[in-house]
Amino acid sequence: MMMSERQFFNVEPEVAGGLAEGTVLDRSSHPPVVSKVHYRVEGWLGDALIESFPVFLLRQEAWNAVVAEGLTGARIDHAEISVSPDLRDFALPAFVWFQPAGIAKTDDFGTAADGRLILSQRARDLLARFGLAHAEITSV
Repeated sequence: MMMSERQFFNVEPEVAGGLAEGTVLDRSSHPPVVSKVHYRVEGWLGDALIESFPVFLLRQEAWNAVVAEGLTGARIDHAEISVSPDLRDFALPAFVWFQPAGIAKTDDFGTAADGRLILSQRARDLLARFGLAHAEITSV
């Protein structure tokens, strides 16, 4: 049985590290508003989408597919990404700061009022091709 393209999912991506010194965020609202990102990778299990609340990062290769497929509701920006000294010999692929900006349950990418990531079936399936094995995914 095929699922409807109108089905949506709450996705809690792999947490591969955290926000580091140099990240600029305004905590006066929830979720906080971020204007600059420095993400420090402490351990990456291979997913294309990673997070440290309220920031999401996406592999550049997956973003290219999002654009090619015409998915709606997201934009990207530059993020500074560093790797823990414990992983100095680790080859990390290119990631971009992924900003879901669409309307949840309408666009392919959006966020709930509390900052949770909401993906359409189409977006979930596309990102899964690049790796979402460590994300928690539930229907909404």
